[in-house]
Amino acid sequence: MLGKAIGGMTTSILQGLLLLLAAAAVGVRPSGIIELLQILVFMVLISLSFVSIGLAIASRMEDPVAFPIVMNFLIMPLFFLSGALYRVDMAPTWLSILSRIDPLTYGVDGIRGAILGTSQFPIWLDFAVLGVFAVVMILLGGYLFKKIKA
Repeated sequence: MLGKAIGGMTTSILQGLLLLLAAAAVGVRPSGIIELLQILVFMVLISLSFVSIGLAIASRMEDPVAFPIVMNFLIMPLFFLSGALYRVDMAPTWLSILSRIDPLTYGVDGIRGAILGTSQFPIWLDFAVLGVFAVVMILLGGYLFKKIKA
């Protein structure tokens, strides 16, 4: 399972680096090497977490056609709640609470803080929440992946 997760993570990281290069081409770039390393760590944690979620769900599904539907049903709300498209601190209270439950919010906040220098949460909180979430998803994915019926 970990091999599959790392393979999926590699693809995600390469796509993220391409977006980072495109952002740098238009003048949006981290201010130093420390910030670039923070971005890379957040990209690794985010991609490893969500690839692990996908593997955990896929290991339980019998119909491969339903997998993209289930994943979109899960991932799209997490993406919209993460603050990637709008500022969470300006959202209504109920939406702000939902956003704080979403682990992707902390990944987006950490990357935003590393690139732009402004974030809603302290960087240590972003790392802690996303790190714990990644470990839990890897363990869950590994456990469910072991239970696959051959």
